[in-house]
Amino acid sequence: DQDGYVAFTIQEDPLDRHYTAYARESTDGSARATTVGSPGPRNRSFMGAHFERDGSYDPPEVTEDSGIVTYAGRYVAVTNVGDLNGSDLLPAGVTDPELLVPQALVVHGDAFINADFADNTVEGNIYNRELLDTNLNVISELPSVVLVVTDIEANGTFSGTVEYDISDPLSGTTPTTEIGSYSGVFGGTDASSVAGAVELDEFDGTDNNLDFETELESGVFVLDQCGTGASPAVCNSVNPNVGTP
Repeated sequence: DQDGYVAFTIQEDPLDRHYTAYARESTDGSARATTVGSPGPRNRSFMGAHFERDGSYDPPEVTEDSGIVTYAGRYVAVTNVGDLNGSDLLPAGVTDPELLVPQALVVHGDAFINADFADNTVEGNIYNRELLDTNLNVISELPSVVLVVTDIEANGTFSGTVEYDISDPLSGTTPTTEIGSYSGVFGGTDASSVAGAVELDEFDGTDNNLDFETELESGVFVLDQCGTGASPAVCNSVNPNVGTP
């Protein structure tokens, strides 16, 4: 398990693919998301994510001095970068490199979403990102990414593009660089939660800090609205009564 997400793994036998999945449900049970990946073998990696909500879209009431709502929590992802000595792999019993099966490395970080229900837009950040080995030890820091502002549809869904955060030196870039996409859905009473998926075509910066060339990442976030439940510390800085609405 990782950062509140439940982990699932399966490998039918030592020479079959190994799959790693992470899943989480919002505190009120209204929304959930899952990501799963198998990095190779045989020239192909399988990856993907799923999110859903129960019931219909119920946005919060918008007044003259309200409408911006913040969500915060943790993010987790699987990658197509594999470890042939992964801690969860079954003993292969062979040495032929063509038959060896890898286990996926994992990424985690913090997720922050701002939704403007007056203008029906959403944007966010995934920061404090780290690449983990199969024992969930930190291998390296990773560049922060931004979820570029996009529209909230009438049914409470959204989709947009992901870029490296140009304020993070690890990104290695000054102009914006699109590296993937994100999508999600608001769930619960007054949009109490948000669940979504992030798909990245690269993740170690434009300078290839980790010397990866074809790396992929498939992640999810399941976040509660700030002010509900055990909100992360960052929620202390988004009190709706602070500053100008």
